[in-house]
Amino acid sequence: MEKKIAPTDLAILSAILYPLSLKFIFAPLTDVFYSKSFGRKKSYVIPTQFILSILLIILSWKIEDLIEEQRVVMIAVIGFLTITCIAVQDIALDSWLVVLVHPRNYKYGTSVAYVADILGHLIGFNMLIHFADVNFCNKYIYSEPHLSLIHISEPTRLLSISYAVFCLKKK
Repeated sequence: MEKKIAPTDLAILSAILYPLSLKFIFAPLTDVFYSKSFGRKKSYVIPTQFILSILLIILSWKIEDLIEEQRVVMIAVIGFLTITCIAVQDIALDSWLVVLVHPRNYKYGTSVAYVADILGHLIGFNMLIHFADVNFCNKYIYSEPHLSLIHISEPTRLLSISYAVFCLKKK
């Protein structure tokens, strides 16, 4: 059964993306506050990666219940924390790119980052969301009515485990 979402709930969910708009506030802080023993960029990349893995592991077990029960505020809080971590990590990785890439190759670094961002949106938003929709799968994939191809929790769980492995990997 399809459920409608109230406009006030949509407004609450739109607040999830605010940290991406406020990256210019976080950026100077990453240059001032960091662990000298850990490094200026790693002080933000590794902790945000670890926090993201924990958030996604929790989300992978609860997302379907949260959506079914329409617990918009809880979804918004988890989404806001996730996007905040992503925004801080994006700042750190962009500044790391400036340090690691030779100035004559900046244009390639930016192009690679842009293509990776587009592919992430394509796979994460377009493909997985459609494959998780029962109506889409029944109309375009299956010849007889069936369940969705994947559940939202499965790719979220896989992503969170890969994040955790990356965080715990020793160099």
